[in-house]
Amino acid sequence: MHRIEFELDHFPSYLPWLSEYRHFCLLLDPSASKASLAIGASSLFMAIERNALGDFSKWLENKRAFGYISYDLKNEIEALESRNPSAHNIPEIQFFEAECLIEYSEGRVCIDSKKPELGVRVQSLLLQEHPQEHSHLELTPIKSLSRDEYLNQIKLVQGHLQRGDIYEMNFCQEFVFKAKGFDPYWRFHRLMEESPMPFSSFMRFDDFFSLSASPERFLKREGTRLLSEPIKGSLRRSTDLKEDLILQEQLKSSKKDKAENIMIVDLVRNDLSRVAEKSSVQVEALNELHSFKGIHQLISRVSCEIPPSIKIDDILKASFPMGSMTGAPKVSSMKIIEDLENFKRSIFSGSIGHFQENGDFDLNVVIRSLFFSEGNATLSYAAGGAITILSDPAEEYEESLLKLKAIRRVLEN
Repeated sequence: MHRIEFELDHFPSYLPWLSEYRHFCLLLDPSASKASLAIGASSLFMAIERNALGDFSKWLENKRAFGYISYDLKNEIEALESRNPSAHNIPEIQFFEAECLIEYSEGRVCIDSKKPELGVRVQSLLLQEHPQEHSHLELTPIKSLSRDEYLNQIKLVQGHLQRGDIYEMNFCQEFVFKAKGFDPYWRFHRLMEESPMPFSSFMRFDDFFSLSASPERFLKREGTRLLSEPIKGSLRRSTDLKEDLILQEQLKSSKKDKAENIMIVDLVRNDLSRVAEKSSVQVEALNELHSFKGIHQLISRVSCEIPPSIKIDDILKASFPMGSMTGAPKVSSMKIIEDLENFKRSIFSGSIGHFQENGDFDLNVVIRSLFFSEGNATLSYAAGGAITILSDPAEEYEESLLKLKAIRRVLEN
């Protein structure tokens, strides 16, 4: 590998030169001034059929890889199926090893490239200012739920809650468009302006793009430690400082939001206990308030110690999909999700992230995201929230739209 190191004031979010590459994955934390950018696939893993998880675990050995795991991997982990239509025809898992890897941390860039000339060119491109140009965007709606349809589905969820089938469920709605003039490079830059989140990502596999401003970590492994940081509980922010402080207190004291969070924390504790060393699962933080641009969130932190011999397929079988996007009990919730939602989640509420050669990894929760298939000009996004017996359907509808506020601003011309 050829290495180049240099100083850079900030890592750019507008990277139009990436259009030259059919595979790339940018993991970006604007608040911490950290980024990892993998470009060009020297090797590629793609899985659609059963046993994807076992094959993936074997392929990952001794590799540094970037990519995604779709929500629908659930069908391999449990006796489930996905019957709803998908806006994007993509595999359940896709990861790649990079021809060139760029790491950025607090003003320092390190480029490792298999081809010296590629590293030199990437350095030149990162140091250049690129004119921020974009085409006019025309969106033609294809599919969405009306407000009344959404409210009706929430009432059906609450019917299951009343019968005791579940005690919490994450219900989501999808919006699909034909998109003429969608420039993913410009729109990701705009997304980072509107919503600079700690687990943001920008990814391409051939003609499929994912633009994500996720605030949530699904799972991180460092040596023998696993860490999960589920989010449950959301409230808007105000530009008025006094009102914003009131809103913070309102969220922190909300019995409904705290109950949602605690239920998912219990689910995560149970998931991690399936691979954890005995008595090592602990809740490091419960219902912490975190404030991001435009939104307040309640975040908890659950960790455990695992045997060094535990492999990624064992960890994912125990914990995937993440409880914050399913509900509890998890399997019952996923069955009802399949019945009541009208779309295949695919990469939405799956994970994007990277694995290191030593088995460490960091995976986000794919929410607050735009998905674009260039071949048929299809654009989609989705959002939802946890439904409990205390939920007010109209308030849940407004909360789901709040989570889409930044995305909708990004799509304005």
